[in-house]
Amino acid sequence: CDRWGGARITVCAFAVMALTALAVVWTLPLGNFWLFLGLFLVLFTAAGAGNGSTYRMIPVIFALRGRSDAAMSTGRKAAAALGLISAIGAYGGFVIPQVLNASKGATGTYDAAFYGFVSAYLLMLAVTWFFYLRRSTSRVGHV
Repeated sequence: CDRWGGARITVCAFAVMALTALAVVWTLPLGNFWLFLGLFLVLFTAAGAGNGSTYRMIPVIFALRGRSDAAMSTGRKAAAALGLISAIGAYGGFVIPQVLNASKGATGTYDAAFYGFVSAYLLMLAVTWFFYLRRSTSRVGHV
């Protein structure tokens, strides 16, 4: 992230996660445990890289957007945002298994859940690209 920027790594992580989730759906009928394990290791690695790059972006965004505020420093605002985002992110460990269970219960397979995850990854990729990578007059572009 320090070399290429948090936004670029985040977008790449979302792309890898989307492609890997699609590969999981398409290869589940094969029943190959080692392929399944390998794909999930790639998925978890990409998620970890995306997590780290997102946390790298936040202080940079606050520093670029920050205005001198006598009440609270930019660093303190970034720290507060990181704490809030961490608390919300912790729900992923609860929500993802619930979505997988709901998919299995409703359709008999996990396909719907994985297609939903792919859609979410692509949406988050687009949002990250739009706000932090596209060429614009914004000072926050290319974080």
